[in-house]
Amino acid sequence: MPFHFSSDEDGRDLWTNVSRGAEILSGYIQITGSVRAGLAAYNCGPNDYNHQQCWDYADKVLEIFKLYVGHAYPNPDGSPEA
Repeated sequence: MPFHFSSDEDGRDLWTNVSRGAEILSGYIQITGSVRAGLAAYNCGPNDYNHQQCWDYADKVLEIFKLYVGHAYPNPDGSPEA
């Protein structure tokens, strides 16, 4: 979203865009208390993420994460937390 960038930032720049997205997602994870809820809020907005489509998005992202990266984490659920 354009409003996530300051006037001197180019939201089309890969580094800027990915960095800002990671920063926003990190904040939503902190606010909601879980990675799954943070992903739902990232997709639908922090004030309106309690809809099935939001949870479906979060579950799909976590499924893809586990498929490609989950093997690198020791927990059975694929989470990096100890």
